[in-house]
Amino acid sequence: MVGPSPPPPREEPPKVRENTERTRRAFSEMFAAERRRQLRAKSDPPEMSVRQAIALWVIEKGNVTAGDIARSAGMSPATVTAILDELEDAGFVVRGRAPDDRRVVMVEMTEAGRQTYLEGMAWWDGLWETHFADWSDDELLIAIRTLETVTALLEGLDR
Repeated sequence: MVGPSPPPPREEPPKVRENTERTRRAFSEMFAAERRRQLRAKSDPPEMSVRQAIALWVIEKGNVTAGDIARSAGMSPATVTAILDELEDAGFVVRGRAPDDRRVVMVEMTEAGRQTYLEGMAWWDGLWETHFADWSDDELLIAIRTLETVTALLEGLDR
């Protein structure tokens, strides 16, 4: 059985097509900048990787398992295990077994991990506040809507 035909392309005014293309190019440039940042990070490792920071962000919410981190962060269990090894070696987290199911690995942030996490979040908050200080609430709401729309577009590509 063949599904319904896609709707015919809308005939958009040239300005709308131009702005849509500019938006697509801007996102392509943003993704390219992130790839370049990741390459720089690999050649000159920072104190904490982005993946480690994401894991701490999930762990900070409290009472989490390694599986929770993998699902929340969109990482494989093997990747999470490697990240937790690094965070544990650095003294930022401790792992233990769930009392009711020894197969489940529970993860807690140490005081050193919490301090590092809070310092990192303060740095990121300052960075964002500096770069967006002159944006109006309306501009920020448009940016949020745009990012949410692109996220939904990307999430739907493989479905």
